Amino acid sequence: MGVTLRVYGDLRQVLGWSSKEVEAGRNLEETLKKVPALWESIVQYRLDSLIILLNGNNVMLSGGLEVSVKNGDVVDIFPPSAGG
Repeated sequence: MGVTLRVYGDLRQVLGWSSKEVEAGRNLEETLKKVPALWESIVQYRLDSLIILLNGNNVMLSGGLEVSVKNGDVVDIFPPSAGG
C-alpha cells in the first residue's frame, strides 16, 4: 500500500484520473513529484491557490510540502473553483 493521491475539479480532466497510488517519498513534495504531470499541474496552478490535505489536514498549516508522508496516507488536492 502506497500513498493515495486524489484530485478534484479541473485537475481530474487535465490529468485524466481521479485517484492514483504511489510509494511515499521523504516528504510530500518528493511524493507528488513521482507523478510528473501532477507536479506540473501544481506548479501551473500555483501552490498557494490549491488546497492540499494530508489525511484530512491542510498541509499549509503543518509544514507545507516538507511534511512527512508514509505509505497508507491519503492526499487530496483541490484546485481553485470557479466562483460566480
